[in-house]
Amino acid sequence: MKKLTDKQKRFCQEYMVDLVASEACKRAGYKTKNNADKIGSELLGKTRVKQEITRLQKEKQASLNITQDRVLNEFAKIAFSNISDYMELITKGIEKKSEDEETDENDYKIQSLNFFDTAKISEDKLAAVMSYKSNKNGIEIKLQDKVKALESLAKHLGLFDSAIDEIAIEKRFQFILQVIKIHVTDYTTMEKIASDIQKFKT
Repeated sequence: MKKLTDKQKRFCQEYMVDLVASEACKRAGYKTKNNADKIGSELLGKTRVKQEITRLQKEKQASLNITQDRVLNEFAKIAFSNISDYMELITKGIEKKSEDEETDENDYKIQSLNFFDTAKISEDKLAAVMSYKSNKNGIEIKLQDKVKALESLAKHLGLFDSAIDEIAIEKRFQFILQVIKIHVTDYTTMEKIASDIQKFKT
């Protein structure tokens, strides 16, 4: 197998910057004109180039201490987050003006939201928060996309791959159950999720 040329090596290094092949071609010194996409695609199709990019990716992962377990754990924090981890709805009753007055009982209740002090929220829970801010309408909190995180977990674990053998499926479900036990603090909720997963598996 031929060795990479200096320009190909430079392409691999530039590709790692933003993962955009066409831009990496330009920065690596290729004469692209209007065909940067084509050249980039051709380079990515070369076995030696793919191997070098893989080597660079592993090198970066090692330097940043990034592992599959760490990535999956971060997805799990988002996937199993709950808005009640950050706030609570408080309902207070108020006195009626008259006992004879016929009105809906809810007319004499007021509700308010109480946001928890972030200093008292665990780092695992805070990892699921995208942003929070105060504006004229009060406090706004936005969580990371739970559905996307669940999809990423399911895809990585092969939950929707019908070709996976039974042993592999069992291992994956056991992993999810362990994640649930770590991130879901309410026992009743945990048992219900575990039960639903078992139904899904069968």
